Amino acid sequence: MKSSKSEIEKLKFDLTQFGYRKNTTIADITSILKGIYILQK
Repeated sequence: MKSSKSEIEKLKFDLTQFGYRKNTTIADITSILKGIYILQK
């Protein structure tokens, strides 16, 4: 999987946004973290 800085920044931004939501689920956070991990490989 090709990684670009903008993709990683968008995922990090999404993660930050999720942090401010009351209805955040662990699955949401997990999927974003997995995305960041895959992109940074």
